Amino acid sequence: MEKNTPHIVPYELIFKSLSDDINPGEKKDLELWLSKDQINKGIYSDFEKTWNAMGHVSDVAEINIEEEWKIQQKHISPTEYSSFPIERNQKAHSRWSFLKIAAIITFIVLSSVTIYFILPNFTQEKIAATDEIRTVVLADGSRVTLNANSRIKYPSRFKKDSRNISLEGEAFFEVEPIPDAPFIIQTSDALIEVLGTSFNVIEKSQNNETEVTVVEGIVALAGKKNPDNKIILEKGNKGLFNSNNNYLVKQENMNKNFIAWKTRQITFDNDNLVHVISVLENVYHRKIIIKDNSLKNCRLTASFENQSIESVFKVIITTLNINVKEENTTFLISGDGC
Repeated sequence: MEKNTPHIVPYELIFKSLSDDINPGEKKDLELWLSKDQINKGIYSDFEKTWNAMGHVSDVAEINIEEEWKIQQKHISPTEYSSFPIERNQKAHSRWSFLKIAAIITFIVLSSVTIYFILPNFTQEKIAATDEIRTVVLADGSRVTLNANSRIKYPSRFKKDSRNISLEGEAFFEVEPIPDAPFIIQTSDALIEVLGTSFNVIEKSQNNETEVTVVEGIVALAGKKNPDNKIILEKGNKGLFNSNNNYLVKQENMNKNFIAWKTRQITFDNDNLVHVISVLENVYHRKIIIKDNSLKNCRLTASFENQSIESVFKVIITTLNINVKEENTTFLISGDGC
């Protein structure tokens, strides 16, 4: 979607949904609108949170519904709203709460004072399932691909001058360039800042380390406690930060498979079996154990593209003359050596 394309908001359907006064056909239309754009989901979420909050307002009955709606219609393009039923008779009946709260919500959301000054910042949480990869499109158009067992937290709408999210686990970012709004990622110990680029981030919580590998663009990496001490990473660079000893270093990325979990393209070039297993575990999220230490230095040269782990093991078994046995969800590797 182009950035300047106006969002057509079906206000009437939103209010009917919030007041449990929506028929099946209208519900289907609303669901279709929600599925078209991540921003639409954020808009609905804002209305929902405001709707719930306004349930605690004590002077709802004092609002002149018709006058408030007339004021707001002057600020909305005719193409941006559905016709909204306004009844002059405001006696107690089934639509009393619907009309009054709907008008108040419309006033709040469309006023010049942003909703963020009225209610707390709204956040949504996306969690990748334990056995799948998930892609999230943020409100600014940036794309985040989450590896399994990973999580990001982000606002449904970013502020004008910054875009802040937090990450647990591993993710690949494709960030929309907005010079006046830096994109900042927080892990438990590190800060990653970027204006527009693509890169991979791994938060290794077990050893308090954050690793950033840049595909395109420029990224800054620093520790949270000392953000002024940072390293600048460019295409082909890898940055490491360890909070245990404040270790911050820039290296050339030598790992060909750093985003194999996302692309499913795996390449081994005379790599030892320990490294091979490490890559396969990250790509397929399966536990693999080498039972015989003599096999750890066996070396593999092979390439795989969108293949199942069983298919990959068939090649490894034939190439290295080893045995692979599956027990429950774990693969056990054994043999006489290579």
